[in-house]
Amino acid sequence: MSNLATMAREAAATTAPAAITETAPPPAAAAAPVASAPVATTPTVDVTAVRAEARAEERARIQAIVGHAEAQGRTALAHQLAFGTDLAPEAAAGLLTAAPKADAAPARTLTGATVPAPAIAPQAGATDKADASARLAAAVKALGPKA
Repeated sequence: MSNLATMAREAAATTAPAAITETAPPPAAAAAPVASAPVATTPTVDVTAVRAEARAEERARIQAIVGHAEAQGRTALAHQLAFGTDLAPEAAAGLLTAAPKADAAPARTLTGATVPAPAIAPQAGATDKADASARLAAAVKALGPKA
């Protein structure tokens, strides 16, 4: 038993000073001047060049979308995809391909029936403003006096 106690005391005596020495800074490092330490340099960034590059990339993306062959007949959608989103030109081209062309959609009513545009022509001799006023006065006179 005494042999174990002796070994424990010796281990404690040898590790305690080492622990104290490790936590205390070495005297040579404390005396060293701060100016002699190596200084890390940060790379400088040319913000103007980065902005110009970003503008050029964005303009190329917009031109690729608006100038795509599938954008013909779908200009409103092409402009929305180019200016209103940050989609890649390839993704925008896929959407343009899937969308119907603007002139391909027939005119429809609420019922879904196709309605042709009415053929309305002005009446003969009814182009004068004074003539329209005279016809309105004649219509009011034909209705009779107010009740």
